[in-house]
Amino acid sequence: MGVGGSTTANFRIAKDFTLGPATLKGVTFTEFDLKGLSKFFRVPVAGIVGYSFFRRTIISLDLTKPLVEIANPEKFTLPAGTWLPLRFSSANPVVEARFEGNRSGLFRLDTGANGTVTFHAPYVEREKLLEGRKTSGAMSGGVGGMTMTRIGTLEWFELGGHRFEKPVAAFSQAKSGAFVDDYLAGNIGQDFMLPFTTVFDFGGSRVAFIPLVLKP
Repeated sequence: MGVGGSTTANFRIAKDFTLGPATLKGVTFTEFDLKGLSKFFRVPVAGIVGYSFFRRTIISLDLTKPLVEIANPEKFTLPAGTWLPLRFSSANPVVEARFEGNRSGLFRLDTGANGTVTFHAPYVEREKLLEGRKTSGAMSGGVGGMTMTRIGTLEWFELGGHRFEKPVAAFSQAKSGAFVDDYLAGNIGQDFMLPFTTVFDFGGSRVAFIPLVLKP
């Protein structure tokens, strides 16, 4: 799910919703215009699957294929790796990660976002992440629209025991919307999930990052 600002929405109730082997009954949908996302991703986007579906299933995500596997929590066994704690912010998955300066913070796992990590504007200011760092200006977008961002390089960033050296990161300059969330340090995007099969167990409040063997 991509985030980047605020928007208004209507609510609808559907008789059922089926995705892969799972069917939910009496689902409440949030209705809003996704034309911006369709244009951004260059494919028609019918909707965004969220917490109500995830908490009833196990979701395994391999972005290199790309492939999503949906499993029954009662029958699922983690094939490798170990479970790590998973927190939630507004029903979105949140994990702890570390980066340069031996800092650590809570980051939203944003499976719909490209790039590596976008640091939230309050965290950028509080940790003085732009001081002494060469950056360039850019715009970032999501469901809520476009926001100003600075782009620069980190010394390192560590997620799920994997350290990324010299990744290019985004430092939000937003004045409103999701990127001014003071509780989280930022959003982790797809580029930091590429080395893993990411396994979400929302119902068990846990996540696993299973390393992939990537071809050069």
